[in-house]
Amino acid sequence: MSRMPTLRSAARLVLLSTLVATGSLAMAGPLNPPAGPVGSTHKTLTEVEPRTAINATNTPGVFGFVYSITQPGTYYLTSNIQVPSGLSGISISTDGVTIDMNGFRIQGLNGSLDGISTQNSTRSNIVITNGSVVTMGRDGIAISPPSTSGARHQHIERVSVEYSGQTGIRIANGIIRDCNSSYNGSFGIAAAGYYDSLVLDSVVHNNGSNGMSISRGSVKNCRASFNAGSGISVTHGVVSECAANNNETGIFSYRAIVESCVVRDNTVGIIGTSAAYVHHNSIDNSQLVVGSFGIQVMNEAGCRVENNTIQRAETGIRCFTAGNYIVSNTLRSCTTAVNAIAGNRIGTILTGTSSGAINGNSGGGLGTTDPYANILY
Repeated sequence: MSRMPTLRSAARLVLLSTLVATGSLAMAGPLNPPAGPVGSTHKTLTEVEPRTAINATNTPGVFGFVYSITQPGTYYLTSNIQVPSGLSGISISTDGVTIDMNGFRIQGLNGSLDGISTQNSTRSNIVITNGSVVTMGRDGIAISPPSTSGARHQHIERVSVEYSGQTGIRIANGIIRDCNSSYNGSFGIAAAGYYDSLVLDSVVHNNGSNGMSISRGSVKNCRASFNAGSGISVTHGVVSECAANNNETGIFSYRAIVESCVVRDNTVGIIGTSAAYVHHNSIDNSQLVVGSFGIQVMNEAGCRVENNTIQRAETGIRCFTAGNYIVSNTLRSCTTAVNAIAGNRIGTILTGTSSGAINGNSGGGLGTTDPYANILY
């Protein structure tokens, strides 16, 4: 009696194994491939993203350019380009162009003009990535006219421009990301358009004028040093989480917000004009410099200067106009803490009280409970 269930169970296992094996063969399909050669079912790179090499055959030069792009599309470099005297490198005379520099360099020889240019025309939907432009006689990359332009969607990324005679990178409206523009005769990066531009994660240093000059745009997480003008200059925008060191003026703002920036060893740390909002910045000089200012407020009323830390400036905060709001700043080792004309709203200025030794849950105090006081220490 005890052997019958065991036999039945074994029979069931054999039947189940047979069904599983038969089902697996049915699902696997035919084992023999169809007759004839086996062809690829994948698309080529050209089919996925049509790309055109920049060369004398595909993009022959015209009007003073080594190469000229006249049709929308994606283009790429296959080698370095040397630009002779009297010529520019690549002309873009249409909208909707992407140039992948493919890690190569455009180099200007003595007397050369621009590296990549739209010939003073407004062009939209332009992308330039992944390469370098050096020693051009005029601009490195110029995809907008020098004046304000309405062109949109211009994008420069992972490009280094150095030693241009004039501006390194110039756009109208768009995004500049992860770029370096240095040792240029004028601006490192310039954006002047009707719509907001954005500059991210970029470096400008040793330029003959402003490191960055941005009209209607924002700058974030950038570095500006040793520029002859302002490290960063922004109109109608935001400068945040940037560092500006050893420039004539660290950061200049016109109707703009400057926040959470580190500003070191500039003659003037931050200039706020015409309803600028300057807050939560650290402004410091390695040593006291005669004629230096931590923050200057000028031109029009409506600026707000709040919660900044200023150290070692001859004048911590200088206010040339009335109708501004200056509160909750801390100032250290400044010859004059605040120099302001009448008519401003300024929090109480006082020297904070030094605390004795503290080891516990009480003590301290600055000698005031006024949350708007400007504290010297």
